[in-house]
Amino acid sequence: MPAELRAQVAAQVPATWAATSWGTPALDLPAGAKSQLEAAGVVIEYAGPCTLENDELFSYRRSNTTGRFAGLVWSHD
Repeated sequence: MPAELRAQVAAQVPATWAATSWGTPALDLPAGAKSQLEAAGVVIEYAGPCTLENDELFSYRRSNTTGRFAGLVWSHD
């Protein structure tokens, strides 16, 4: 990703600033979402590991095949 785009996004959500394992510009979107939710008072119970780096999880980037993911969000009201 272009370093300029990373800088623009990170200017709005600093937690997204990241680099790949190769040292190239990247965005950590889960970290950005987590930081925004926590700032809003939402308790994060599990944020999950990186799917590319965890062989126990499916990763399109690693296997180049399609798959399915699910996420659960609920309110304790």
